[in-house]
Amino acid sequence: MSWNEPGGGNRPRDPWGGKDQGPPDLDEALRKLQSQLSGLFGGRSGGGGSSRGLGGLLGIAAVAIVTIWGLLGLTQIGEQERAVVLRLGEYSRTASPGLFWYPRGIDTITRVNIT
Repeated sequence: MSWNEPGGGNRPRDPWGGKDQGPPDLDEALRKLQSQLSGLFGGRSGGGGSSRGLGGLLGIAAVAIVTIWGLLGLTQIGEQERAVVLRLGEYSRTASPGLFWYPRGIDTITRVNIT
């Protein structure tokens, strides 16, 4: 039904809904959020479905490990230094001063003082 179309009986003509609806129920919203978080972290839902707890836990552990590995690769090269980057033991490049990231376990850096 378009806005200008006549008729409609006693249906409201407001396309955004009736004005007597009121705010959403806060308790219901919190219950829904708790149910979703419980499912994410491996809690059982009200039904008799299978548990996804191990998969959720493994996913969180994988994200944590990758995040820690990424943060451990950050290093600061000083103004009076250069860093020789070896990728799997072979020369790759020379890094300039500043914040520098290298994949730990793949690259190794050796700081060289140039003064």
